Amino acid sequence: MILTMELENTLRSVIDTLNQGSIPYAVIGGFALHFWGYTRGTDDLDFIVLAEQKDSIRQRMVNLGFTVYRETENVAHYENGSTRVDFIFSHSLRGVRLLERACDKDFLRLKLKVARAEDIIGLKVQSMANNPLRWLKEMADIENLLAENKGKLDLQLIEDYFKLFKKEKDWEDILKRHHASVE
Repeated sequence: MILTMELENTLRSVIDTLNQGSIPYAVIGGFALHFWGYTRGTDDLDFIVLAEQKDSIRQRMVNLGFTVYRETENVAHYENGSTRVDFIFSHSLRGVRLLERACDKDFLRLKLKVARAEDIIGLKVQSMANNPLRWLKEMADIENLLAENKGKLDLQLIEDYFKLFKKEKDWEDILKRHHASVE
């Protein structure tokens, strides 16, 4: 994956500050897809952290020169020039488990924690449930992750996410379309 120099520098700075603060995190979103065999363009960086880290994240991002673009109880968007970094704040045991399952990946001489493909799919299912206008984009990412990781995924974990967000019909449709490719 090719990153702009600005995004690469941001990635390095954010990873350094998370590591310095011993903040558990996982890379998620469009950038994380790359680590599971599917690359698509993205112009921001997305992370998931525990909700209790919200104030620390805000202070660290401000110290890196970012301003708060938008912040809620569950998410914060930070900007610095044309660079955007988003954080999802997890309030649940499911989020703790996601962070525990995150995989170590090497990228540009950096050690990153990246959410497993199953958890990325789960976050995309959540995104579809929260905003039906994102259905097409998220479903495309989900189906590409399934195809690229055929035979390597915990399908029960993925199904649990679809059930959690009441998207069982979407899961059934995926299984019909890709039955041979997801097993």
